[in-house]
Amino acid sequence: MIPTGSNDPYALRRQAAGIARIVMDQNWSLSAVQLFNVVEKNAAANPELYRKISPADTEAEVTTFIVERIKKMLEVQHYNFDVIETVTAKTTNGFKEMLEAARVLKVHSNDKDFKDTVEATTRVLRLAKKADLAADVQLKPELFENDAEKVFADRVAEMEEKNFNNVEEIFQVLRGMRVVINNYFDETMVMAKDADIRNNRLYQLSLYASFAYKLGDLTKLNVK
Repeated sequence: MIPTGSNDPYALRRQAAGIARIVMDQNWSLSAVQLFNVVEKNAAANPELYRKISPADTEAEVTTFIVERIKKMLEVQHYNFDVIETVTAKTTNGFKEMLEAARVLKVHSNDKDFKDTVEATTRVLRLAKKADLAADVQLKPELFENDAEKVFADRVAEMEEKNFNNVEEIFQVLRGMRVVINNYFDETMVMAKDADIRNNRLYQLSLYASFAYKLGDLTKLNVK
């Protein structure tokens, strides 16, 4: 039973916070979604323990509850509200990565190009959210109409192939993409009249968005 208000008879908040601390202390890359997957596996193996509840019906509620503990931990460390909301927006991101992302954003917040870097990426994210694409969609380079599309696609392909050791490296990639993104939008009308071209461009942006979300949802970050 998820506690409401100050009522928490089973000390679930404390237990969830304890799990999060253990995960981060051990430097494990574990997310709320992965923890919930453990619950589902346990339910499948021990159905007698879950007669009154179906884990599948509570996934969003449980993962949100766990991530709320991470938010509280970040609040104690005096991170700004917008930073906390940014780095905890994706429950598929690990707790360790959320904390690293908060540190990275704070460290670089006064960089001269920080605002421009974030705004370039958020421009992509906002358009990518409009994509309503088929599950089997694939990028079609033959539909590219300018060099900026090809350059963008090549850079995203490089991201997907590379293994990143930490969130700082991911941020540096986003920083390096700023000019590429600006050139892309200067030369490309994403919402083209032709549906195939439009969807191809939206899918291209969604590929970059999937990478950028490893840092969190930067549309929630206040850089004004």
